[in-house]
Amino acid sequence: MIRRWMIVVEWKEGIATLFYKKSNNTCNTYCLTNNDIIKTCKNYIIKVKISVPLEPGQVIEVGVHDHILLYSAILVYIIPLFSIFLFSIIFEILFHINFASVYGAILGVIISFYITQRIALFLEKHKKINLLILSKK
Repeated sequence: MIRRWMIVVEWKEGIATLFYKKSNNTCNTYCLTNNDIIKTCKNYIIKVKISVPLEPGQVIEVGVHDHILLYSAILVYIIPLFSIFLFSIIFEILFHINFASVYGAILGVIISFYITQRIALFLEKHKKINLLILSKK
């Protein structure tokens, strides 16, 4: 399980806005010395559905199961890669032209983004992917 401490910025009607600052010593020194690298030192703001009432400024520990990261990696990387190969092979077999495989790959990317979006909406709707509040301070 991956755990992060986050600060509650706002909680309204079951939706919490959480703030997470990336803490890295080298990142902080670069942020102080070089303006170009400030862009790499990021703060994250996440909106999450949480039924437990929270107060602004409260520090909570949020956890994510490891298999959730595998689901997201499959959604983001494997499905588009598979669809690129699949559609380029299908178009190459159907049309026997090299450019057809390029067009098939482009079509595969477009279709894979649509499929990925639909799967992500399905998982969000059925609450298959959720963050857990592990502890509060």
